[in-house]
Amino acid sequence: MGKNKPPELVIYILPLLDFIKQQRIDLAEFDETLVKCWLKQITVWENHFTVELKSGLKIDIEG
Repeated sequence: MGKNKPPELVIYILPLLDFIKQQRIDLAEFDETLVKCWLKQITVWENHFTVELKSGLKIDIEG
């Protein structure tokens, strides 16, 4: 990777940061645009589900 070429993750994160800065701070209702911007998929298992964000972060939630 060249010194002048930003890493792939930075290319993804910068527009996401701009999007976040434009959002209201007091989010009190479902925001479909925000969900589409962040959420990649939800996998439902027998005893839990996994939420995966577009950033690659995975969160397991016991059910």
